[in-house]
Amino acid sequence: MRYEGEHFRDQRVQLDSNEFEGCEFTNVMFEYAGGPVYLAGCRFDGFAWQFTGDLGRGLAMLAQLYASNPAAALTQLSKALFPKPGTAPGTPPRLPASVAAIFEAEERDAAAAEPATPADPFDYSRLHASIRRAPKLARAAGHC
Repeated sequence: MRYEGEHFRDQRVQLDSNEFEGCEFTNVMFEYAGGPVYLAGCRFDGFAWQFTGDLGRGLAMLAQLYASNPAAALTQLSKALFPKPGTAPGTPPRLPASVAAIFEAEERDAAAAEPATPADPFDYSRLHASIRRAPKLARAAGHC
């Protein structure tokens, strides 16, 4: 369906297979399953996402990978989304020896360190460590 110049406010908006031109969205919930969508000249003032269908399941899987090893997940995702020029899409990436060495060193350091028992079930120290080492991993993988 095509929408032109409409104002959507405080409602759920299905994006898949719809076209929006010159529309305004205020405090809406975008529902998206990965289908075709067209947005042109639209204004957005407060929105959230609900991913459904195959896209929702795929993003849930990526979230699980990220939770288990954030740096590796980000590295592999960036390689898949932004392959080096001349690399065939869908080619499984190989970890360079320098990246593998980084992970081995981290595992040795983690084994030597006393395990943390955070009050919050999410271990933010792993997230912070991942963010700190992301540039080093990107350089080692040849992305910088």
